[in-house]
Amino acid sequence: MTTAERALWRVLRGKALGPRVRSQHVIRGWIVDFYCFAAGLVIEVDGDVHDLKQADDERRTDALRLEGLEVLRVRNEEVFADIAGVVARIVEAMHRPRIAPDRSRREVTADESPTRSITSAHPGESPA
Repeated sequence: MTTAERALWRVLRGKALGPRVRSQHVIRGWIVDFYCFAAGLVIEVDGDVHDLKQADDERRTDALRLEGLEVLRVRNEEVFADIAGVVARIVEAMHRPRIAPDRSRREVTADESPTRSITSAHPGESPA
């Protein structure tokens, strides 16, 4: 986990916000930073490395949405500068109605989304 992910995890862990949140959860071959099954919510904490792989992030977000999941992306800087605001956005997202999976579009398979390319390890930090 990155420093920003660890800071957010201290707030999200267990059932601190109501529904249980898991960290570093695997969904269809992707490791997501945080996942709340009850809310169908994926939370991604993006740092500078994500600026270099926006196309990969968009493809992954699209595939997760096809599964009926909401994807909330926050920047490292947001976590450090306003963690209360980030948590408020997460709580709001947790209480939105779940979206139904879109089975009419072609699904991205795990073979097309190798886990090695999307881990949240950042330069100078080891993966979880």
